[in-house]
Amino acid sequence: GIQRKRPPEVQTSILRRHLLELTQSFIIPLERYMASLMPLQRSVTPKFFRSPNFDGWFRHRHKEMTQELERLHLVALGDADLMGWTREKSEVEIVDFILKLREKLNKARRQQLQVKDGVLEKLETSIAAAVGSLPAALQPLVT
Repeated sequence: GIQRKRPPEVQTSILRRHLLELTQSFIIPLERYMASLMPLQRSVTPKFFRSPNFDGWFRHRHKEMTQELERLHLVALGDADLMGWTREKSEVEIVDFILKLREKLNKARRQQLQVKDGVLEKLETSIAAAVGSLPAALQPLVT
């Protein structure tokens, strides 16, 4: 915490160290994860990055990672208090939220993302509640 007895240089140093520790606690696991995505060193040749092997591997890993992030985002949305969130937002933001959430659900169904039972249904219920919270004139825009 900030103490008025300490010189500003010391306070700045403490704050910088704290922010560095926070940054490292985020970056280190991310770097480990990214390192796990790399192919084995023995399979990397001088022209490997231009080869079809790397391109295929990279596209496959990117697709897996994107789907996992989408799945985790859907689960987080399912656990969130979306109606509480909408209380503080303007009607335009709510309409935008409903449209984007509906698009996300359709994409999840097309890609057949494996989410916990009931998550998609809970999100559909949240969408219906959010639509119901809008004025009658705006409801046809999102149905």
